[in-house]
Amino acid sequence: MYKLFIRSFYDSNGDGIGDFKGVMEKVDYLKSLADVIWFLPFGKCTTYHGYDPVDFYDVNPEYGTLDDLEEMIKVLNENGIAVVMDLVINHTSWEHPWFKDAVERTTESPYWNYYIMSLERPENANNRWYSIKNSKGQEIWYFGLFDRTMPDLNFENPEVKKEVERIVDFWITVGVNGFRIDAVKNFFGWEWSDAIIPSAQYSGELYNYIQNKYPGTIVVGEAYDGNPYVLSKFAPLPVFNFKFMFEITNNYLGRDGMLTDSLSWLNSEAYVSPFYHFPFLDNHDRDRLISVLIGAFRGNELSATKHYLLLNALLLTMPGISAIYYGNEIGLRGLKFPEAPWDMGVREPMQWYADGEGPGQTSWTRQIYEKLGLGSVISAYDKRMDGISVEEQDKDPLSILNFFRSLVELRKSYEALRNGSVEIITDSRNLYAYKVYCKDETILVLLNINLRRNSTFTLDDDYEILWEARFDGENFAFGQKKGVLKLGQELVVPARSVVLLSKK
Repeated sequence: MYKLFIRSFYDSNGDGIGDFKGVMEKVDYLKSLADVIWFLPFGKCTTYHGYDPVDFYDVNPEYGTLDDLEEMIKVLNENGIAVVMDLVINHTSWEHPWFKDAVERTTESPYWNYYIMSLERPENANNRWYSIKNSKGQEIWYFGLFDRTMPDLNFENPEVKKEVERIVDFWITVGVNGFRIDAVKNFFGWEWSDAIIPSAQYSGELYNYIQNKYPGTIVVGEAYDGNPYVLSKFAPLPVFNFKFMFEITNNYLGRDGMLTDSLSWLNSEAYVSPFYHFPFLDNHDRDRLISVLIGAFRGNELSATKHYLLLNALLLTMPGISAIYYGNEIGLRGLKFPEAPWDMGVREPMQWYADGEGPGQTSWTRQIYEKLGLGSVISAYDKRMDGISVEEQDKDPLSILNFFRSLVELRKSYEALRNGSVEIITDSRNLYAYKVYCKDETILVLLNINLRRNSTFTLDDDYEILWEARFDGENFAFGQKKGVLKLGQELVVPARSVVLLSKK
């Protein structure tokens, strides 16, 4: 799965903003990286990020028209790529006509109970209750967990649930192949984690509605939580494996038991779909991992890059739908700002060209950064001619981009890497050894992320070498490799290396 922010991806009309037609122009590029694309919100909204819907049945006009979207979906599907849309239903924008009508007409509005509203400040109201006055001077109180500009919808109201079903039906008719459901932890409750059970129950209801009416639809929820207990409560709805993300990024040098703790909460029998594991390493709400590692390795970009690739090798050898955030395949930098514009630093334009300029290059951040005194730049973190662009990496066989392509191609070739089961053999910070298998395929993965110490592994069968990456010492090499290894052979796994073996 490729997580794509349209605004930052590729611009077809020269306005600096990515769009549906721009995505179509890069279909060949996308095919080399994924067979599923999760699009960050492309619905009508008021913010740059799109997580504040003002119309659940229309698209952001900066990206194009509904017809453009339908054409984009058609082109992607014809090229073997499924389209997953970001379904934001926990809240709306305060500019949504429903909310405006409820504020103006109060209890006379058919949308009053679409929201959590009151004519008086509720007793024991927390700081996520806000007030607004209508044209009559009436003060209206409402609840908005995320922000005062994003009033929560009221899922105690059956009409809201029916409306959500109509929204799902609409987008299925438009042609989308799946949904990433935003903020599934927060359909109920007054804080971030105080109503897990009812939120999970409704998430399950919505999942069953989608699967019963549209079998085979890809559906995954965002339960932003690293607690396995919380994540497991959402079954049968699959959720992104935040436990995996937190374990790997917080223990980038490894930890005994890290893989077991990341995966043990998953129970295949609890899920309807065979696609229930969605591991990832970073996303649009997190600092980009490569930038985090550069900081951790005290500015040593080469050492950080080696480690970054090893951790992504772990991600891409996990069965399920492994998610790559756009730009990660070229090592795009990005950190959140400590103040406004906040998360914009991890959602910057995709870098297509060495000098940052050229057809299709998005530049929507430029005016914002100029106001912040950063100069006429489109990225606060990437510089021109720094090696971080598709142009610079495309033809380099040892680039970050071609590392990703190489492993993605291997995933396409082996069913076990996509849909297999996992058997953890060694779960040590010095060596992670695990098998992924299905039917007649067994792949043994040996991963050593230790900076200096080699490890050994005694083979339990005959194997063929499929692929290897070595980043120890001065080494920086990866790719397919041939060779036969025998039962009982003791294999040395060098520091900072990974090898994939196929059982003969």
